[in-house]
Amino acid sequence: MNPIPGIAARMSTWLAALPFTKRSSIAPEDARRVHTFSNGVRIYDDHIIPAQRERYARNNVHEMEEEAIFLKLVTDMPVGSVYVDVGAAVGYYCILAKKYRPEIRVVAVEALARHRAYMAENFRLNGFEARDFTVIPEAISSVSGHLDFVDMNYSSFVNTSGKVRENASVEKVRAITLSELVGSQEAPIGLLQMDIQGEEVGVLAEFSRAMPDGGGIAQFLVGTHSRDIHVRCRKMLAGMGYRIIMDDPKPAHQPDGILAAVKH
Repeated sequence: MNPIPGIAARMSTWLAALPFTKRSSIAPEDARRVHTFSNGVRIYDDHIIPAQRERYARNNVHEMEEEAIFLKLVTDMPVGSVYVDVGAAVGYYCILAKKYRPEIRVVAVEALARHRAYMAENFRLNGFEARDFTVIPEAISSVSGHLDFVDMNYSSFVNTSGKVRENASVEKVRAITLSELVGSQEAPIGLLQMDIQGEEVGVLAEFSRAMPDGGGIAQFLVGTHSRDIHVRCRKMLAGMGYRIIMDDPKPAHQPDGILAAVKH
């Protein structure tokens, strides 16, 4: 499979600017509070928003139901395969995957520059280096090109509708399709996790047309953002030959629905 044209150059430029060797502008890192989850993952406390803080006070993991199935899927990844986290935010699942399967290659896809900077801080906080991860500084969308990206912190999304609330923070980002992302990977994808704030139907629809057999992805873990989206995503995954092993549109302890699917 051939790399997406220009993606290596863009990644190299961005990686050179990562803050792995300099102090954060928020505060000196040795003076900042750190939140340690029950699983040992550590993130800087100033990356946490109030809704997350309340959730962590009840169950000290990021997403209780999703994490349980995530760990099973990571454990079941074929040897030599890749874990891809689409919408990686501050790097929680990337770090957790690397802690459980240190030998696997981890690819983090994150369009928001602020979150990529936080991710780099958290990688270093957990004892990792830049070379332990591949970070793609782009969005995943149903179409490729330079698109509007609405910055709503952990609810940020690619604006494909053209409708944005007044005073919203919007920036142009480069977007690629899921089929382009999958086609750029030299090794098979053992697990693709996706949390893209309501864009999952369009993204999976493009992917199912381009790669109706699933493109060699062994397992999917998709966060869904409404019951209708959940049902439509489940139908598309089943249509590509996946067996649904977790189907929960409204988990009790986290805001997003969960679909987990594996190849028959």
